Amino acid sequence: MVTVWTGSMSWLSPLWDEYDRWYPSTCGCTETVDCDGWGIEYPDDGLLVTVGWRHLVPDEVLARCTVVGFHSARLPEYPGRAPVPWAILRGDATTDNTMLYLTEEPDAGDIIDRRTIPVTTASEMNRRMGETAAEMLRPPLPALLTGRAVREPQDRTRRGPLTTSDGWALLPEDRR
Repeated sequence: MVTVWTGSMSWLSPLWDEYDRWYPSTCGCTETVDCDGWGIEYPDDGLLVTVGWRHLVPDEVLARCTVVGFHSARLPEYPGRAPVPWAILRGDATTDNTMLYLTEEPDAGDIIDRRTIPVTTASEMNRRMGETAAEMLRPPLPALLTGRAVREPQDRTRRGPLTTSDGWALLPEDRR
């Protein structure tokens, strides 16, 4: 079974257009958990895909099903919130959309795939994040459902700052 949690972000439409074509009858839920005040359903055993989800996935969910998600930045270098605005503020030429296994620690799970996109405007980057998420999810989905998908451990020695204050401290003065 595949269950999908999403934020209310319009850039996800390319992913769901593709998802509906591949597995129209597999999205279902068997359990509910309180996640920061949200009553969220999740599969008791199966795959949970999060896209545009800005909350930590509760440990009880991580313990009962495989959970994968997307992070709109290069990992392990750029974990944390608001990755698209940070890429723009830093003046990066490119960034990544990273598909990863979710763990108790934010943005720290093994990487499944990544796609590089140009840093342009926030709206254009969000559109490209949706497109690349759709492109990345389809090929490994059968392997994800059987627990045999590729896992590339993150190099912890390259992990960037996770908090906003750390990010501001590393940002060049002329970009603040």
